[in-house]
Amino acid sequence: LRFFPPVVTGSVITVIGLSLMPVAVNWIAGANPAASDYCEPTHILMAALVLAIILVIYRVCRGFLRQISVLLGLVIGTLIADALGMADFHAVGEAAALGITTPFAFGYPVFEPVSCLAMTLVMLVTMAETTGDIVAVTEIVDKPMTESMLTKALRADGFSTALGGVFNTFPYTAFAQNIGLIGMTGVRSRYIVAVCGVMLMILGLFPKMA
Repeated sequence: LRFFPPVVTGSVITVIGLSLMPVAVNWIAGANPAASDYCEPTHILMAALVLAIILVIYRVCRGFLRQISVLLGLVIGTLIADALGMADFHAVGEAAALGITTPFAFGYPVFEPVSCLAMTLVMLVTMAETTGDIVAVTEIVDKPMTESMLTKALRADGFSTALGGVFNTFPYTAFAQNIGLIGMTGVRSRYIVAVCGVMLMILGLFPKMA
């Protein structure tokens, strides 16, 4: 903790946010640089419209509607895109109604020294990000950070990464964007987070819904 004063925490989260901006810009442009309609003005206008809808809902509405402004912006934007013929739902039709993830679908783990060293370095960076996120959350919710809290958070991060590997996914990491959502919505209950986690797990069993 002594290596993470506010200036370090803020810098880490800011750098992570800046590094993610090119991803968002690429999605706005159309995600596939090889596509003929990549960077079409309609894509940029749609993104600007969704952003405007979110900001208007956030500024005008109060209570629950304000808290779900991002979700409402995505839903309204999708409906508009569908009406304009910009949405493609064929993948939903092709997806299975029920899907069960097979553990170790790509084989059992192999521990190679060089790979382990590389992943250790990656996880050290992830630990730094998680530490910055946790410290930021404690400041937002006005709950002093303790060594025990941070230890539990890092253990949970490590456990979820290992569990994700069993179910064939990339390593998990804390997301700085979610810190912004906590500050923006004011929703701070860990029980709500737990319920959302259960909902996501259920959605994972139904590919069409997911």
